[in-house]
Amino acid sequence: MPCKLYWKSFALSVLLLSFFIAFTGCSDDDDVLYSGATSTGKAVLGPLCGADYKVFAYPDMKNPIITGKTSVSDDLSQAGLFSLPDDRLADGWLYIMEVTGGTDVDADDDGVIDAAATPNLGTIHLALQGETIKKEGFRVNILSELVYQTVSFMLMAGYPQSDVIARMNAAASRLINQDLDGNGQIDHKDLAYWEPVNNRGALVRGWASITPCIDAVHNNDDLFSLAVNRTSPQSALANTPGTALNVAVDGGFAYVADADGGLHVFDTTDPFDPVLLGTAAMDRARDVVISGTYAYVADDAEGLKIVDAADPSDPQVVGVVDTEKARAVVVRGNYAYVADDANGLRVIDVADPANPQIVGTAPTVKANDVALFGDYACVADDVGGVKVVDIADPANPQVVGTAATEDASSAAIADGYAYVADSAFGIKVVDLSDPTAPVVVGAASTGFSRSMEVFNRVAYVTGDSDGFKMVDVSDPANPKIIGTRDEGDTRGLWIGDNIAYLANGYQGLKVTDITYEPNPQVIGCVNTADAQDAAFQGDYAYVADGAGGLAVVDISDPANPVLIGSAPSTFAQGAAVQGDYAYVADGGDGLRIFDVSDPANPFETSVLDTDDANIVAVSGDYAYVADGSAGLRVIDVSNPYSPQLKGTLDTRSAYDVTVSGDLAYVGDGMDGLIIVDVSDPENPDDIGVLDTFFADDIVLDGNYAYIADGPQGLKVADISDPTAPEQKAYLDTPNSCRALALSGNYLYAADNGPDMIIVDVSDPLNPVEIAWVETLNVFYRLEVHEGYLYLTSSELGLQVLKAVPAP
Repeated sequence: MPCKLYWKSFALSVLLLSFFIAFTGCSDDDDVLYSGATSTGKAVLGPLCGADYKVFAYPDMKNPIITGKTSVSDDLSQAGLFSLPDDRLADGWLYIMEVTGGTDVDADDDGVIDAAATPNLGTIHLALQGETIKKEGFRVNILSELVYQTVSFMLMAGYPQSDVIARMNAAASRLINQDLDGNGQIDHKDLAYWEPVNNRGALVRGWASITPCIDAVHNNDDLFSLAVNRTSPQSALANTPGTALNVAVDGGFAYVADADGGLHVFDTTDPFDPVLLGTAAMDRARDVVISGTYAYVADDAEGLKIVDAADPSDPQVVGVVDTEKARAVVVRGNYAYVADDANGLRVIDVADPANPQIVGTAPTVKANDVALFGDYACVADDVGGVKVVDIADPANPQVVGTAATEDASSAAIADGYAYVADSAFGIKVVDLSDPTAPVVVGAASTGFSRSMEVFNRVAYVTGDSDGFKMVDVSDPANPKIIGTRDEGDTRGLWIGDNIAYLANGYQGLKVTDITYEPNPQVIGCVNTADAQDAAFQGDYAYVADGAGGLAVVDISDPANPVLIGSAPSTFAQGAAVQGDYAYVADGGDGLRIFDVSDPANPFETSVLDTDDANIVAVSGDYAYVADGSAGLRVIDVSNPYSPQLKGTLDTRSAYDVTVSGDLAYVGDGMDGLIIVDVSDPENPDDIGVLDTFFADDIVLDGNYAYIADGPQGLKVADISDPTAPEQKAYLDTPNSCRALALSGNYLYAADNGPDMIIVDVSDPLNPVEIAWVETLNVFYRLEVHEGYLYLTSSELGLQVLKAVPAP
């Protein structure tokens, strides 16, 4: 070889080797290869010696940029260390550190080397930006792992780094209460400077909440549910003897109106450890407000009762006025205003608490609640709508304006607007700028809405045994649901800074953290009437929209879905699409077919009556309808203008159906999975049955069927022999598994609430729960389409999330 060519070749080899060292994963002896500045961290449950570590540069979660092993030492200060080269870490970039295995030399975290090290079978992570890593002294620890668990879905799906960090900050604030890195705020960076021996006092829920998590990592047990629990809003519960209906808070005390137990006074100096101090007996306490040292209680048929609460441990009834049926009360100055059911609004002089006197009455239809603004009272008047009452002359209150609503049960006033809980009709926003002509200017479909409070331009709306919803009312004409909290049977509530006191029916008083955090996991949402199911084709989603019929949504930009067309039906429950036609399972009206060749202008081509069409699947010339108690219907749709019923298979309760080849798989509720041979459409034949608890949704993948089995969780069935399906695996989900979607090796499972779990089914016989996703609201069905996850929700329409890329 000529000399010049040799040296060129040698120089190229050196250059390539340099690039290899600089930009590929380093070996276990990185520090030998690298001689520049390094930053030292530590792997800590207790210190983890000889553990494998990897560093990933987000969003690449598959190819580590650095690897190595942690140090081994019998000196705790030197055990579990590892060094990272600074020039491999970019400021502002998010890195994920992963530590697996090794031995824990101080497993009880008492600051003393254990006589025998504890093998660590699990893995812990830390997500941190490059500039923070370079500050030295960071730790990969159990708290950073708990937070990692809460954002694992976002990391897997490749969400923007800023959204991931925002989510981590919120989770971190629920784990620690001290600024450990000295940057003036509590955020995810503080987790990197927490260590278990010296910083236990920084834990929000105490050391006892963390030790089970450390044990779970040691044993490689499921940490997921523990992480969700520890990073969820903190709450506390104090039982009351009867049914807590409402609550008021003042000066470190909570006053609970208990329908069967009277008025209870709790010390809430520590909000998450309420202590019952005293009780005043009542007949049926419905509502309570505090003014000075007195509590004013709407006591149903016994009227208004005034309680001297100067001594919270010994509250005493000092005054009573019979108002016939007091439902709610507010107090201003020397007057109490009582919503008195069919007797309207009562104005009561309470200048002498021992001798209250009714001085005026404004007749209304059925006064359920009352709120004040200026010289006016706003009355939630049931079917009478919203009444505005002039109370400038307390002795002569006069109704001066009415806004029509359907069933007003509660009202709150903020910034010149009345926010009205309108029972089954959601919430209404009423402009009060002209008290003589109040007008409804906005509405939100929050489901059944019982009572509400407004705080910092967020309305907190209680529902029907499902906690409360948070509605952004910063634009009163366009209120938007921003979150749901399933806190149980919430009847009434009182809202303060980042905390809610809930009257939770038979549970009593519940106190919960409501620190608001936007949900960056939901990237898009379009409101529809009552989204039950959706089918997808190209840039369009075809939504079975309940009473709204068929809704067509343009999803060409998933972050900004747009409703572009609709067609009426009675109650659309299921949807399928094939070519130019959409097929809708329309409950008792059967199967409807729509021409969607122009998505903006769908129109019905035909309808075929069936008993109770729940879900529809289409394959070739046939539609297969899960028809409730009428079983499976096979319908010839070769002519969309004239569908023909070809065959029926009687089952007890067909809820779901999916088709593959000549086989239909029917989720038949308590009768489980039924496999049906449909090769002869006129004679569908059930050839195999798998008994389950309540088969609600079915997803197929080769020789396996995944079954959403309600409270029995996720079932995995081998269907290689359709005549003898066999359950092969089971995953216990936290609540009740109701709907499924599959993308590659990842199964998404709706778990009967505003939450979803992601399950790794790369080995179908060993499904593993790997991530938890919080959505905005309870949803019914979910589908994966072109890299995005779509959820149908009665109250929010179609929600869009990023899906984890299929392997």
